[in-house]
Amino acid sequence: SLRPPPNLEHLKCGPKRVLFGEKTYIIPKSDGKVVVGATIEDDDWTTYTTPKGISQLIQNAVEMCPILNDYVLEETWVSSRPVTPDNEPVLGKFDASVNERTGEMKGSCCNLFLAGGYWRNGVLLMPKTSQIVADLIQNCSKEEDRTYINC
Repeated sequence: SLRPPPNLEHLKCGPKRVLFGEKTYIIPKSDGKVVVGATIEDDDWTTYTTPKGISQLIQNAVEMCPILNDYVLEETWVSSRPVTPDNEPVLGKFDASVNERTGEMKGSCCNLFLAGGYWRNGVLLMPKTSQIVADLIQNCSKEEDRTYINC
């Protein structure tokens, strides 16, 4: 994550909304910090950041939002981002039934809701996913959201 340097904190001049580029996204936080992500390493369980990955992200972020060039690099981290074999997220209530896509029998569990497999887009899709899951739990899902529910 990046944060404004002390001389710019009062200006609130950073990005005001999520910016999504071809290889990088920028997420502004309410405290003025900015999250920049994310590198992609296929089939790699690396648990550390590299200068190459960080420099690529920073370069892409600065191209998208030049003021970030003056920000302070505050924190870096690594995490795995699960993806399903068909690259489609899993979203919905899990119950004892047959999966229409695979024909496999699902297990039985009361009131278990799933939301995962978003790969690098999970952080970007979390607000909408949270709303869909909350509506499912309250049994009031919206018609336009039902196309996203797949279990």
